[in-house]
Amino acid sequence: MYFRNRLSLVVANKAVWVAEILYVIIMLVTKASILLFYLRIFPSPKFHIWVKGALGFVILPSIIFLVLLFVQCMPVAYNWDKSIDNGKCLNMNAIIYAHGGVNIAQDVLILALPLPQLLQLKLKLNQKIGLFFMFQLGIL
Repeated sequence: MYFRNRLSLVVANKAVWVAEILYVIIMLVTKASILLFYLRIFPSPKFHIWVKGALGFVILPSIIFLVLLFVQCMPVAYNWDKSIDNGKCLNMNAIIYAHGGVNIAQDVLILALPLPQLLQLKLKLNQKIGLFFMFQLGIL
C-alpha cells in the first residue's frame, strides 16, 4: 500500500483501529439479536436458561476483546503513530486467533440451540426439514 505522506498513513491506521472495534461491536449486536429472537419465539423455560447462558457467552468475551482492542497499544496513539517513544503493543496475533476461536464456538452454539426445540414441534416431516433448513441458513 502506497501512502504519499505520513499523515495519510496515520489516518489509515486510525481507520483500521476503529474498524476493528466496530467489527466486535457489530458481531456482538448481531449474535445478541439472534439469541433475543430465540427468547421470543420459543416459550420453554429450560430453553430460556440455555439462551441466557449463551447470551453471557457472547457478551462477556466481546467486552473482553473490546477492552483488549482499546488497549492493544499503550499509549493508545501508538496504534497509529509508531514514532512515539516507549510505546508497547500486545501480541495481536494471539488475540485475533483467540477471538476467531471464540467466534466459531459462539456461532456453532447459536446454530445448534434451536434444533431440539424444532424437533419437538408437531409438524410433518417435510415441514420439519424445511424449518431446519431455514434455521441453518446461517451456516452459509
